[in-house]
Amino acid sequence: MQKLFMITNSCGKIPQKLNETDPISADTIKEYFLTNGFSVTVMTYDELANSVSSMIREIKNAYFFCASSQYPDYFSSVEDVLITIEKCGGILIPGFIHYRAHENKYFQEIIKKKLNIQAPDSVILSSYPEGIETIEKLKFPVVGKLSSGYGSRSVELLSDKRSAELYIEKNMKGILKLRKNILKYIRYRKKLKGKHPLKAGKIILQEYISHPGFDWKILVFGNKVFYLKRYVKNNDFRASGSGNFDNTARPSDELIHFAFSVKEKLDTPWVSLDVIESDGSFFLIEYQCVHFGMYTAVNSDSYVEMTATGIKEKNGRTDIDLLFAEELYNYICEIENMKNKEKLTHD
Repeated sequence: MQKLFMITNSCGKIPQKLNETDPISADTIKEYFLTNGFSVTVMTYDELANSVSSMIREIKNAYFFCASSQYPDYFSSVEDVLITIEKCGGILIPGFIHYRAHENKYFQEIIKKKLNIQAPDSVILSSYPEGIETIEKLKFPVVGKLSSGYGSRSVELLSDKRSAELYIEKNMKGILKLRKNILKYIRYRKKLKGKHPLKAGKIILQEYISHPGFDWKILVFGNKVFYLKRYVKNNDFRASGSGNFDNTARPSDELIHFAFSVKEKLDTPWVSLDVIESDGSFFLIEYQCVHFGMYTAVNSDSYVEMTATGIKEKNGRTDIDLLFAEELYNYICEIENMKNKEKLTHD
């Protein structure tokens, strides 16, 4: 019998729908999997962490659907448990790299480059001295953003080298805390100088691509695509967080195919994408595979499906909890089918 573990936060929830306090229904997912012949265990991160030594055999080859968190202190413990699950042979869905990419635009840029996903050119910075050197080679304007944050927080349009210097200066933090013993602090600072960066942080400088005043939020679940047109703020270039949305506008077939191709490259059952269109091309700005908001699907009266015969329009509201259950199950079935094919090949 196949095993599914659902790992919740300490409140027994998997926040996902609209904010950190709005969970999807673990009961709906559990019932769906029980009906399809799975054994299902629901437990918190701490419960798993404190009993891992007695669960190693259970964890191996079992599937895990886990909560995430946008709060760094709590997410740090989440990552510890996720790594432990993988080391014990458990199968995370989505994979660990997608949990790592949650609220981590720095890592997202690395993944986009690795998978050759069409996106604005970017440089990622982790230290002040290298950052200052790097901006000498850039063409302006560029978009500056911090690795974490949502709703366009910390996102700025940097028009020239000086504005980029100021952005880096403001957002790179000193690695040393000022001590009561100021002489000791100065001595240690001198010791580090030239051997380790004194200011560090995670910053992305992204090519600015002109667009027609809006972008698209696209959610892909299996072969289903939900969409939301987001207009930019007044006298601004940012659409995320503007609140100026249109959930009746339908994206082009080309954009739908682009979104679906990104999901396939990321190898995930579902994904949230921020996409802009410019001169007939599409560019992925950011993505999330865990803990993304579901506003686009919750408030949609229609979506499209990718089928063998083309793109089909579907009308009606979607049961979000059932959507997660179905696509999680379908994705696991794909993995099992692949395993069986590999086994037959080796036999």
